[in-house]
Amino acid sequence: MDFSKNKLYILLGLIAIVLIAIGGIITLSAGYFTISSVATSSDDVQVITHYTDSQIKEKALDVDYNDLIDYNEQYVGKIIHYKGQIIKINESTGYIYLTLATKKSSENYYNGNNINAWYKGDKLANGTIINVYGNYSGLKWAGEDSENETIPSIHALLIE
Repeated sequence: MDFSKNKLYILLGLIAIVLIAIGGIITLSAGYFTISSVATSSDDVQVITHYTDSQIKEKALDVDYNDLIDYNEQYVGKIIHYKGQIIKINESTGYIYLTLATKKSSENYYNGNNINAWYKGDKLANGTIINVYGNYSGLKWAGEDSENETIPSIHALLIE
């Protein structure tokens, strides 16, 4: 009888060790499974926090175009603002992609310092002057018809 009690105690000890290990794993990984108020976007694996329009405008940085190009990494993931004129519109996979000229040449004309902005929503007219507020995604390939190989890209949160 003593022999079977020893086996039972050994078995109970092993079960206790396994349960303690599972509890430790669950405790350490709990931070990865907490619910938060942040929504994720599947495009470019960005994390997008939901803000009101006024909060977006308050948080937006007005960044000099040359600084954005030269110090690109400092602005990735931050909300930035640009005013410009739509010079190109493309639609693909439910998104609208705009190319904006942001260098003001005259009262109603912008030319150069191009950026890309993409969003879901109503299509805008070519030539329209707009304000774009959005999450900066970094420098993206501009396409064959661009003067630059890469241009700044913004996931637009607000367009006025």
